[in-house]
Amino acid sequence: MDGPSRRTLLSASGALGAFGALSLASPARARTLWTWAPSGSVAGEGAGIDPDWVWDEEADPVLAAVIERGDVPSVNEALRRWTRNDQAPPAGLPSDLRDFMEKARRLPSWADRDKLERAAAFNESRGLYLNLLNGMGAAC
Repeated sequence: MDGPSRRTLLSASGALGAFGALSLASPARARTLWTWAPSGSVAGEGAGIDPDWVWDEEADPVLAAVIERGDVPSVNEALRRWTRNDQAPPAGLPSDLRDFMEKARRLPSWADRDKLERAAAFNESRGLYLNLLNGMGAAC
C-alpha cells in the first residue's frame, strides 16, 4: 500500500496540532510591563514599577543567607514535613529562617479568626462546587 494510511494522517495531524499549540504559546519571560498607574491597583498605592523588580525586604535577605551558607538541601529536607501554617516550623531550620517564619505566620491584628474558620469550613464542605464554578468562570 503506497498511499497515506489513517495512522500516518492521524500522526501528521497530531504533530501539526502540537506545533500550532506551541506556536501560540507565549515565549518564556516574554511579558508586558506593568503599565497601569498605582492608583488603579487593588491596594491603590505604590510606585508603579514592574512587579518583577519588586523585592521582599524582609524575606530576601533571609533566603539569600540560607543560599550563601549552603543550607538549601537541609532546609528543603526539613520543610518536606511541614504542610500547614498552623504547625510549628520544623526542627533543624537555621535560627534566622525559623524567626522569620514564626513572624510571617502570625495573623495580623485585623484578622478575624472566626470568619476565617467559617470560610475554611465552607470551602471544605462546598469545595467541589466552588472548583466547578471557578472552572466554568475561567472558561468564559
